[in-house]
Amino acid sequence: MLVEESDFEQLRREATQAARDVEKLPLLPGPDKEAFYPAADYLRASLARELLVRRKRLGLTQEQLAHLAGIPVKILIAAGSGQHPARPRTLGRIVDALEAEERKQSRN
Repeated sequence: MLVEESDFEQLRREATQAARDVEKLPLLPGPDKEAFYPAADYLRASLARELLVRRKRLGLTQEQLAHLAGIPVKILIAAGSGQHPARPRTLGRIVDALEAEERKQSRN
């Protein structure tokens, strides 16, 4: 397959940015000494990674997403770090805000 040079450069820039974004994702916890993975920590980190990827894909800042979700920025940052558990209602508000923004952007 052949692509225009400008398209190739755009794809290369996007791949480079995606690689940088992966480096900034919260780390998934490793196994303990018995080779078990801590389920709650893994779930928190997985959720944080998903929220971060979706937010960045939509081009939203933390402040913008917090505003759309109706939560303080510090709560969003804590949930996005994967280090602090977020309440289910808070996670629901964040997910609802992301889904609403995805629908909005898909119409445009």
